[in-house]
Amino acid sequence: MKALVCENKTLKLEELVEPPAPEPGEVRVRVVSATVNPTDRDMLTGSYDLFLKLLGPGGRLKTGLEFAGIVEKAGGRYRKGERIFGYTNLMKGPKTHQQVLNVKEKYTAAIPDGLSFEQAASIAIAGNSGLVLIDDIAKLSAGHHVLINGASGGVGAFALQLAKKRGSRVAAIAGRGQEEYLTRLGADDVFDYTRQTVETLQGKFDAILDFSTLLKFRQVRHLLTEAGIFIPADPLKNLFDIVASPLRKHKTRYFLVDEGSAGKLSQAAALVAEGGIKAEIDSRFSLKDYQEAFGRLDRKGRRGRIVLDMQDTAT
Repeated sequence: MKALVCENKTLKLEELVEPPAPEPGEVRVRVVSATVNPTDRDMLTGSYDLFLKLLGPGGRLKTGLEFAGIVEKAGGRYRKGERIFGYTNLMKGPKTHQQVLNVKEKYTAAIPDGLSFEQAASIAIAGNSGLVLIDDIAKLSAGHHVLINGASGGVGAFALQLAKKRGSRVAAIAGRGQEEYLTRLGADDVFDYTRQTVETLQGKFDAILDFSTLLKFRQVRHLLTEAGIFIPADPLKNLFDIVASPLRKHKTRYFLVDEGSAGKLSQAAALVAEGGIKAEIDSRFSLKDYQEAFGRLDRKGRRGRIVLDMQDTAT
């Protein structure tokens, strides 16, 4: 099988031996589509090396968290040939930039009819995380007002659409040229961070979601309603405010969805299959063009997920 391996913080496409037979609770998948996201770049550059050493499966495979593919060996609840997708554990799970994958069934769900492999792979993290954020943590519903910073990325785009579906008013922050795109997704107001800082925004928000990982609580506190909640994607940068949250009327909540949940994945897939939410795909690359796919992470203006065709290695 082909796989992306990491050596000296550099990716290489190599031929590897397929994994051994899946263990109880696992299913073997022929990966058709996978994604490239900012966490993969962090894995590659060594930001998570200590955690991977302590918790991870080890080896040279360090990138890839989302996938969609075909069951090769039936597991407990799947049949051979069934289409499934999932989000493996951030640290402990196997990496998905390999053509054959053994993955725990609990991290996966069936792909419903009408949903492509690309679409399914692109919503594994976004859908799972978006549902946790909007429904479980922010608890948004009709009449609420939410501000989403970094709304054009994979998780941001899904969260925006889900918040609108729940009846909330959504203000979105993104880079230049994203207004039409975010308005199409349902944003009521769109702000260009290159022209206006968050601190100068007007109004009050019941929840502020930060997918840029750049905001601090002190920058947005004045924008929160009396019972408002700030949810940063990188909790480590706001650790003090998370710890102090019980003592404040304005809350900063911890957010880390580090693995797929079969129930959340199924719910997200159903929302997309039914047409209520769009799976936003920024760009598509063949596996042999993995360097270009990773390079896309460094360019401005991304809209949704970057998808790799894991079966296409033709030159």
